[in-house]
Amino acid sequence: AAGISFSPALALVGTVMISIGLVILAVLVVGWILPSIKSIQGRVLLLVSSVSCLPAMLLACAYAYSIVFHELIIDIPQMAMTHGVANAFGFSLCGLIGWCLILNVRTEEQ
Repeated sequence: AAGISFSPALALVGTVMISIGLVILAVLVVGWILPSIKSIQGRVLLLVSSVSCLPAMLLACAYAYSIVFHELIIDIPQMAMTHGVANAFGFSLCGLIGWCLILNVRTEEQ
């Protein structure tokens, strides 16, 4: 948000930082969390969540790059249809349902 308000270069740096963090999160979930989950539905939903954030963050970086270097790679309507949908339904919705299923199963086991 500060980058959008003050400096496109700051927006690019922020986008790259958030993207790196989400990619690390996705790798940790797939490599560390998924093997310990018994629920097939929870495992599939968390896998979809982790995988869907990768192209979404790549698109975010491409958009921020476009703003800084004035070279159109992707515009706002395309971002809404791709990045927005991948984040809303892939990463967020599948992730929330997956974590809820996993926590519900673990609560019932206790």
